[in-house]
Amino acid sequence: MTALPAAILVHITLAFSGLALAVAVGIPLAALSLRSRTAGAIISTLTAIGQAIPVFALVAFMVPLVGIGFAPSVLVIFISTLLPIVRNTYAGISSVDPDITDAAAGIGLRWSETLTKVRVPLSLHAIFSGVKFSSIIANGVAIVTVFIGSGGLGVIVLRGLARFYVPEILLGILPAIAITLLSDYCLSRLEDRLTPLPLKERGPVFRPHSFSLPSR
Repeated sequence: MTALPAAILVHITLAFSGLALAVAVGIPLAALSLRSRTAGAIISTLTAIGQAIPVFALVAFMVPLVGIGFAPSVLVIFISTLLPIVRNTYAGISSVDPDITDAAAGIGLRWSETLTKVRVPLSLHAIFSGVKFSSIIANGVAIVTVFIGSGGLGVIVLRGLARFYVPEILLGILPAIAITLLSDYCLSRLEDRLTPLPLKERGPVFRPHSFSLPSR
């Protein structure tokens, strides 16, 4: 029991380090996909491949490439959570009403300014949907990365599985579930704080369509 708080702390650090890295990389990649169809096709293919690889296979694949430990585990979580963030962000920023973006260009905003001041604020719901879904994936994958030495709650779950001791398995799983629910709630609150007041009353200003990146 004394190891549980330390395991929870490691789990949170592990899961949300990978998620934060995915957010930091995924949103710019979505913007790049909007800017260039060629780049979009490449990004779509690479992120889809990363998502298609089973987690256990990805964990095993990391060992000969980067070894074992905390950093390789973060990399596994990053790869596993990147696709939903890229796809949802692209769906949001590409679906903003063209009349709004044309008006932004008409008052002299550059493409990058239109992206940061118009497209992203109007797409927060789509962006946060991707981030919240990825946070669920991150918490699950963080358990599996125990096989490459990540530590955390996965150690407790693995020890329980080795002994066929259900209470110990639950001791590792239940905190992970609680962290997932809490992170979803916190991200929803953050989305609510960042969303402009007119959008809270009117809803997202974009036209929904397929959540796929452009193909060549």
